[in-house]
Amino acid sequence: MKNAHQYQDWLAGLDVFSGCNRRELSLIGSLTTLVSVDAGDVIVREGSFAREAFIVVDGVMEVSVHDLGAEPVAVVCDGQPVGEMALLHRTQRNATVAAMRRSQLLVSTPTEFHSMMRQVPSFAASVESLAERRLLENLAA
Repeated sequence: MKNAHQYQDWLAGLDVFSGCNRRELSLIGSLTTLVSVDAGDVIVREGSFAREAFIVVDGVMEVSVHDLGAEPVAVVCDGQPVGEMALLHRTQRNATVAAMRRSQLLVSTPTEFHSMMRQVPSFAASVESLAERRLLENLAA
């Protein structure tokens, strides 16, 4: 990214941040770190405690649950959060998430994640809505 304005435009292109204004996008940029992971890298391990949340920027993540067998239960793509449920509910991870190909992710610590949830209402609404849908899907499985 060449400058802060371009970075904010890039963030605004991700579904989870689409309702954010410039001030909120600037805050999000300061509270996240862009990282790359390789195909096969596990970013979330079922049963572990949450130390971070992720937003898939460019990539594909496979979600699996040990009790449900070897088949993936979901695929997470660009613009979607991963690992948010354990932070929202302060519980252990309920699934394992691995990169299906080289991917870029935004990472936030629990403190950074909860700060975004408090200070960016559209982000909070998007994450809470998605977490509720995922919880209902998990209960139905």
